[in-house]
Amino acid sequence: MIAEIFSQQLGRITLVAKGAKKPTSNFRAVLLPLQRLELAYSLPAAVDGGDIGTLKAAHWASGYTLPQGDALLAGFYANELLLKLLPRQDPQPELFDSYASCVALLAHQGKTGAAASANTAALQGQTAWILRAFELLLLRHLGLLPDLRQSASGHALQSTDSSALHLQAERGLCAAHTEAEHALALPASCWLALAQGLAKPAPFAALLPLFLTWPTAQRNALRNNLRHLLHEYIGAPLKTRQLMVALQGL
Repeated sequence: MIAEIFSQQLGRITLVAKGAKKPTSNFRAVLLPLQRLELAYSLPAAVDGGDIGTLKAAHWASGYTLPQGDALLAGFYANELLLKLLPRQDPQPELFDSYASCVALLAHQGKTGAAASANTAALQGQTAWILRAFELLLLRHLGLLPDLRQSASGHALQSTDSSALHLQAERGLCAAHTEAEHALALPASCWLALAQGLAKPAPFAALLPLFLTWPTAQRNALRNNLRHLLHEYIGAPLKTRQLMVALQGL
């Protein structure tokens, strides 16, 4: 089995787990997605020219349960973002912590969803808000998120500013002029609130209640802004997003 690992110390690494598919392998019950593990492994020397290491041992290191339903798909989506955007062996300890928080919230969301299926719409919304917060944090940690405290022209935003702004990958927050741009735009106060939430020691705890105060139109605008921004850096549709759309169509 070839396993893609997000390591706290080394960032993204690739390991081969020899014999993992055998019925008697100790790896079978441990190498599951969205789990925090303690690993023993070896990496090839730089002179060897390879980038795939060998997994020696793996043990659970947390009490996370595998998310269920929409939360599981959301976890796969977060994983695909990491695979597309993270270079190999580039340590990202702050992003690792944000990812761990995201997975913990999704695991709790999955359990909540299984116990309260009558409130499906609200639960799906909460899962989406967790992803929006993770997308923002991912882009911020990788230095790909423009400064949300100022416009593309360099003017500091004020909460009383009435201008409508949308994100552009290379320029930052730009004033909306066309009908399509206005559909993506958010008021300056929203962008400032996001910047403040991202700067908090516990950004998920700050951002999730913030999203609850936003009307549906603003949450959709943020989703579409981040979707366009991620597409600029990834350059191809995400398989998990296509799967989510297909399932919603069913």
